[in-house]
Amino acid sequence: MNQQTAFDPNSVCKVVQVNAPQAIAWRVFTEQMSTWWPLAHYKIGKSNATDAIIESRVGGRWYERGEDGTTCDWGRVLIWEPPARLVHMGMGAAGGQVAYEWQVEARSGGTCVVRLVTSGFLSEADWQAEYDSTAEGWKLFLNNLRLYLLHFAGQPCASMLVQRLSEVSQDDAWRLLTGSLGLPEAPTVGQQVGVSNAPTLSGRVERFQSRLMTLLLDAPGRGIGVVGTESFDGRGFPMVYLYLFGTGAEETIRREEAAWRAWMERTFDPA
Repeated sequence: MNQQTAFDPNSVCKVVQVNAPQAIAWRVFTEQMSTWWPLAHYKIGKSNATDAIIESRVGGRWYERGEDGTTCDWGRVLIWEPPARLVHMGMGAAGGQVAYEWQVEARSGGTCVVRLVTSGFLSEADWQAEYDSTAEGWKLFLNNLRLYLLHFAGQPCASMLVQRLSEVSQDDAWRLLTGSLGLPEAPTVGQQVGVSNAPTLSGRVERFQSRLMTLLLDAPGRGIGVVGTESFDGRGFPMVYLYLFGTGAEETIRREEAAWRAWMERTFDPA
């Protein structure tokens, strides 16, 4: 379930129910962010990010660690109340200071609800830009968290993101992306799909919304795949995002990333 709050025009609320007890969900989203956060894309350092860390105390840092050992701060912890509530400040997608409040509420049957409230002291125009930049993204990230806890909890993770700015609109880029891959433009949840004339990718459609197709993968390995297009300056931004889990995931990701980069360049070469 996802919803936007009605009581505060400068606040966005996203909610997801996960198949894990409160303490486990808390540990995963505060200590194992690399299993669900898209580090290959949402980072600020020059080096490839290998982890995102939240220091478990008031005043603690929220930061990324690069593969070269460097760190870049994302924000600071304002409230630390495990395993139920965390509030930290950070830089929003539109460039302003934003507060993120995480609430983890236990439910019956060993499940819990994770709620994220994002708010900021921004102008109306800046807040609209923030909402436009993050609304769909947070749905995707929280769904990743849900799927990790449901299917892959405790397994090592490796991820990749390949994207390329096209010369066509977002709608046209989506049609070109899905057509070139042999995927349906408007898939149905539960549909089994596989790509053709591209690196191996097959699985079951788990979610489809706003030109973002989430797959539970069976190839090139067990994991989560996202095929989609975003928009930048009126142009389509096609992407393929893979999270693979288990032994050998890192080696598979290295191989698949190179193959997907070559495919994306061939398919969306402006020449």
